[in-house]
Amino acid sequence: MQSLDALRGLTIALMILVNTSGDGTHTYRLLRHSPWNGCTLADVVFPCFLFMVGISMVLSLSGKVRRGVPHSILVRQAFKGALILFAIGIAINGFPRFDLHTLRLLGVLQRIAICFLLASLMYVRLRSRAILWITVAILLGYWILLRWVPVPGYDLPGVSIPFLDPTRQPASMG
Repeated sequence: MQSLDALRGLTIALMILVNTSGDGTHTYRLLRHSPWNGCTLADVVFPCFLFMVGISMVLSLSGKVRRGVPHSILVRQAFKGALILFAIGIAINGFPRFDLHTLRLLGVLQRIAICFLLASLMYVRLRSRAILWITVAILLGYWILLRWVPVPGYDLPGVSIPFLDPTRQPASMG
């Protein structure tokens, strides 16, 4: 699909622009990640890659399912693809020293590999309605966690600490 290729090219160009935009003191605000609550061009790169992985995965898997490829083969291919992408991410993050003390285990490619694997398994094994319910449950669960679960050492968000506080909320405690 030409539109997907065009989006891929634009996203890679944006990624290069964001990653080589200067020393931080001479970088346009749109090319830096938002420090906490906001969105800049830099914050759109990773979601665009995930979107493209999802579209490509559905296009590829739907054709294979229509042709009658067994689910076991599709699952094996998903594991193989995710493992290769994960390994490439480890290799890039470790290059050139591969120091295990500073190696970033969950870099960008590794996270994309995990998302690809989980989405592929869901697409192959579950019906659309189940995928919809899982998506709703994840979003609802995350909202409940951020809204109703007390933060250790503080209290409920919105009571003793503000909502979306950058340092005192469950997503920043780990």
